[in-house]
Amino acid sequence: MADYDQYYIDKAKICEENGQIPAELYTEYDVKKGLRDKNGKGVVTGITRISRLDGYKTVDGQRVPMEGVLAYRGYAIEDLVGKHTPRCGFEESSYLLLFGELPDCADLPQY
Repeated sequence: MADYDQYYIDKAKICEENGQIPAELYTEYDVKKGLRDKNGKGVVTGITRISRLDGYKTVDGQRVPMEGVLAYRGYAIEDLVGKHTPRCGFEESSYLLLFGELPDCADLPQY
């Protein structure tokens, strides 16, 4: 096995160890296996610190459907892919997902 193979095996173990959600949290937070409950309301389908998907907003105490908003670590996906501001795209988003913060220029490879 090449040295770089072991490097990736070691890094994969770190990601796996840091990405586990305790099974009891699914019961505690009443996580469902689907996108809507029997009344058509959106349901929590997973527990993560990495992403968030909002499909409704509250207006005058009522849930109102809206265009979905996807965010990674608190950053709207539109911002990360350059709709509003030019960014690196894949590399920057990957760094954010793995390490929990946006990289400095020095953190990304220069091509």
